[in-house]
Amino acid sequence: MPSAKATSLLLLVASLSGVAPLLAQDPVPESEPNDTPATADTAVLGGRVSGHSDHSEDVDYWVLQVNAGDTIHVDVDANEFHSGIVPSVVLFAGDGVMQLMRGSWGWDGNDQYLVYVAPSSGTYYVSIAGSLEAGHGPGAFYTINFRPTHCPVIAAEQEPNDSRATAKPLSLGSSVTALSCPLGDRDLYRIDVDRPMRVAVEMRTPQQWRPTFGDAVEMDASFTVFSADSTVTAGTTMGMGARDSMRLEFDAPRAGSYFVSATTYLGGFRFTYSLSAEEGARFGPGDPVTAVADSLGFPYDIAVGGTGDLFVSELEQGRIVKISATGAVEDFARGLYAVNLAFDPLGDLLAVGGQSCCRPGDGAIYRIKPDGRYTVLAQDLAAPRGLAADPDGSIWVGEGFPQSLRHYDATGRFIASYDVSPLRGWGPTVLAFATSGELYLATDEAIYRFKNGHFTPVLEDVLDIRGFAFDAGGRLYVALGPFQSNGFGPEGRIDRYDRNGTIRDSPFARTPSEPRRIAFGRNQDGSSNRRLFFTDEISVREVRGGSIDLPGDHGPIGHARAMRELLRPRSVLEPWERDALDASGNQNGRYDIGDLRLLLMRSGVTR
Repeated sequence: MPSAKATSLLLLVASLSGVAPLLAQDPVPESEPNDTPATADTAVLGGRVSGHSDHSEDVDYWVLQVNAGDTIHVDVDANEFHSGIVPSVVLFAGDGVMQLMRGSWGWDGNDQYLVYVAPSSGTYYVSIAGSLEAGHGPGAFYTINFRPTHCPVIAAEQEPNDSRATAKPLSLGSSVTALSCPLGDRDLYRIDVDRPMRVAVEMRTPQQWRPTFGDAVEMDASFTVFSADSTVTAGTTMGMGARDSMRLEFDAPRAGSYFVSATTYLGGFRFTYSLSAEEGARFGPGDPVTAVADSLGFPYDIAVGGTGDLFVSELEQGRIVKISATGAVEDFARGLYAVNLAFDPLGDLLAVGGQSCCRPGDGAIYRIKPDGRYTVLAQDLAAPRGLAADPDGSIWVGEGFPQSLRHYDATGRFIASYDVSPLRGWGPTVLAFATSGELYLATDEAIYRFKNGHFTPVLEDVLDIRGFAFDAGGRLYVALGPFQSNGFGPEGRIDRYDRNGTIRDSPFARTPSEPRRIAFGRNQDGSSNRRLFFTDEISVREVRGGSIDLPGDHGPIGHARAMRELLRPRSVLEPWERDALDASGNQNGRYDIGDLRLLLMRSGVTR
């Protein structure tokens, strides 16, 4: 086997003689010492060499003999193969001192590249060194290709596509694979919609990675959406080493063309991405939502007092705030890290929470008087999640360790516990009573009706449940987190179901960030109203006013039809009519003679 120096000499002789270089496709290994121009290893145009950074002060020199007009290409491969080196290359003149050009990024991620046309024949030197903060030793290897590199042609991308005039169509339900090459290249795609809609765009950068060492330039992917008049609609950026997909949704308020500009930084011919578009969550009857109070510190649960004020647990501040109908925020109770709130029948606010987890005694039940003073009712909980006040005054609490539903009397005395570990999901999260008087429990994946010690599923296989509430007609509103969108965006939504768990509106409303808890408002006389509130990352928000049409809003239900319904059950009235009569009647969860009697009294038929 010839030595490295001999192999280099053979390559040089072949190059100068005009013959194709022998072994030109095989990397010529470095031969130390080669840390000065005088000891440089020999390379040839069209060939490949290899080496590694032995230590933080190591610099490898390579010498080239070129003719005037020759183009010197220096393409480094290292970082892309997970080498520990963060390379830096420099081209020197024949004296080995004057720098002619430094390498730049943009062709191959964090690996450098330079192109230089020699103005005169003679000797040129290329040095390569690793960053001081990066890796060194056998794992800090590199290869230099002394040959031209071009951005490959990808048929689906079809360059040029860097302007609206040359933007390539991206149909809903389709995807395209492309390159952002070289550095600074951006690719434009046109999405055409035939009606107002919500559009979801996802950018994937599979099998990309982030350099190990902080000195390396981070690699990011980004895309921006703008309308035909160049108004930016949405945009996002992610570190390609953090995850391999990012997604956002934007509103297309009218039919027409919308454009997506996609790029990766650093660009390169080995770093592909794919872009896809599909119809996103549509507008719901509860859109748009509006802010009631903003700039809160991690607002979590929400409960509504008898006069319509909102009470919100603000975990970042360790307090509960009261929010008036005008949005004014004031302290109500401090020193409580309450994860759940509920009002008891006497108008006192109940709270569960604690400052630690997850041993018995870390969680407690509190009763808070109207002046903000509070007392501990029970302190035997480990990780309370979910709270509901029974109309009889007793208290129900979800417990995370062990997973159970616990029942206390009004004074905090423990009554019973029910195992919830067989239920879907990771334990209880939310509890609430329906207008029928039945208790419901939610995990992160399902909602159950609890009666006589048994759990009956109402909703199952629904991911990321954050909260739920019932309207006066018994319909179910479920707040869902961003996991529902099958992407990584922050948005959530609220869906509406009938009392049996059949979906009616999905979405009922979209939430700009992930929702946490949800509650219906009250009038000043304590009666329920149609205002639906929810908490998110920093705000309390409300769905569009007037979007909740309670059963019965469609006009009065004649007492003659109501009487015939009792004689021929489920054959005369619509389901919403039966729900409405029960909601305005004895509220026992079904339409019966008691509801008819109250209807006849209101109609003046009887007393």
